[in-house]
Amino acid sequence: MTDFADYKRRQTVEFRSTESDVPRWREGQTRFVDAWLSCYLRDRRLLDAACGDGVGLRELRRLGFERCAGVDLCATKARNARAHGYPVALADLHALPWAAGTFDVVYSSHTLEHAHDPRAALLEMRRVAKPSGELVLVVPFPDPGDSRAHCGKWDLGTAADLGDDGGARLGAVLGMCGWRVMETRRDSFREPEIWVRAAAA
Repeated sequence: MTDFADYKRRQTVEFRSTESDVPRWREGQTRFVDAWLSCYLRDRRLLDAACGDGVGLRELRRLGFERCAGVDLCATKARNARAHGYPVALADLHALPWAAGTFDVVYSSHTLEHAHDPRAALLEMRRVAKPSGELVLVVPFPDPGDSRAHCGKWDLGTAADLGDDGGARLGAVLGMCGWRVMETRRDSFREPEIWVRAAAA
């Protein structure tokens, strides 16, 4: 594991990308949000954890969600994400700037594989979720990504070198962090990935 300063540099400079610039990633985000977030009542409080430049927030706005927030580690991305009308904090997943029990749903797309300490990030997501809250998660799976960018894939158990266990290792990690997997789905529109819906345990 690299030190935190190196991790931050890699994520905000060396491997920084913007989803809105890549049509397939924009379309993939729309596809996911429509399929797995449109079921929630529109008065639910949602957090887009590592919202990037705001493509997910844009889709939540389109669906009529009013009580959303975002967070991202990159100042440029956070600034761009604010254009969708939601508050977006400049912060890291390992130290979210909200009180315990703030959100009904924590949503994270292609994020945790980048985390310096995915388990700490998942515990933070659990902390800011309500006791009845849910986690909606998308990660590459099996993940062949560059380990310098996807430094968290080993801790998540999603690295391609570990083989395809159907998401069992990921489910175990979620369980250790206070989440109970309710539903999974595999998709390959953007790249091979696994979608997970989990309840606060």
